[in-house]
Amino acid sequence: MKRTLFLSVLFGMLLTTAHAENESHQQVESTLYAYYRWCNNNIRDTAVLSKADTLFRLSGEKHDIRMQAVALSLKADHYYFNNNLDSLKAWIPRVQDFARKNDQIKYYYFTWSRLILYYTKQAQYTLAQYELEQYMSQAEKDNYKPATAEAYKQLGHIYRTRGLKKPVEYYRKAIDFIIQNGLNTFHLSNLYSELATMLMDLQRYPEAAEAVEKGKACIPLPDYIWGLKAKETHLLAQTGQTDKAKALFNEIKDGQNGNLSE
Repeated sequence: MKRTLFLSVLFGMLLTTAHAENESHQQVESTLYAYYRWCNNNIRDTAVLSKADTLFRLSGEKHDIRMQAVALSLKADHYYFNNNLDSLKAWIPRVQDFARKNDQIKYYYFTWSRLILYYTKQAQYTLAQYELEQYMSQAEKDNYKPATAEAYKQLGHIYRTRGLKKPVEYYRKAIDFIIQNGLNTFHLSNLYSELATMLMDLQRYPEAAEAVEKGKACIPLPDYIWGLKAKETHLLAQTGQTDKAKALFNEIKDGQNGNLSE
């Protein structure tokens, strides 16, 4: 049960930290975008290392500093997804040095969050929390609010995987911080989904239902609705609304072309 819970949390974390939602075709020259997409879609392949180097070089020739930062962070991602901790720890300072010198602070924190996530995935919670404390302190010094929101979210994930009750507090803090500071809301629906899960575990069903509805109201892409509907199905089942749960389950299955495990 605990392993299933962790995998669920990890999947949500990967969705919310992926590059994919950040680099669109319209923003990037076609050759650079092609390299980026290949690396992003084949991140575990060792060829990513050489292709990311090529992407860095081509981006420099085209004076696209942001894509140079992306190229560097793709290599960090490769090490992260292949569980190569030594290479990840060695590469992060390189990304951060480039990011800080070239006003690409987003990638300074993105790669750092990979190390925190690695420790969480390996159940090395003391190390994860230590890194997160340093991460949050630096974000406050930089007044970089997206990283502060990310820190609240990561704290929620850590406490959740440890089976503690604090995730509700930190998921709410992350949500409120994003809304109050007018930050990018791409991750908001996923945070509401995670919050709903924790509230259901605590049998705080009305609050869970409210979180699901708020999540539905801010989905960034149409496909994101299915995860929230699945969460709603669990909520209906847990509160004895079996007929509604079955009907919604069938709606989800139809929407996913039948590719849904019961």
